[in-house]
Amino acid sequence: MSEQTSSDHLDIVRGLLACPTAPFREHNVRRFIEQFCTDRGICVHTDEMGNLIAVYGRGLSDSRLAFCAHMDHPGLFG
Repeated sequence: MSEQTSSDHLDIVRGLLACPTAPFREHNVRRFIEQFCTDRGICVHTDEMGNLIAVYGRGLSDSRLAFCAHMDHPGLFG
């Protein structure tokens, strides 16, 4: 991985971690992810259960990949 790619990834993580969040108060993280996706032409929508869905693809493959995560806490343990 190049230094630039590594730096880009760190910028994304820093942006996410800078979003204030708490249980049932994940709107700042949601807004960050929605903006990140729309800035890159990635379609986003919310399903009937309130899940944020981002769809990225060019129709070249039937492969699917899903990420699942809570947006209301940083998931730190220890």
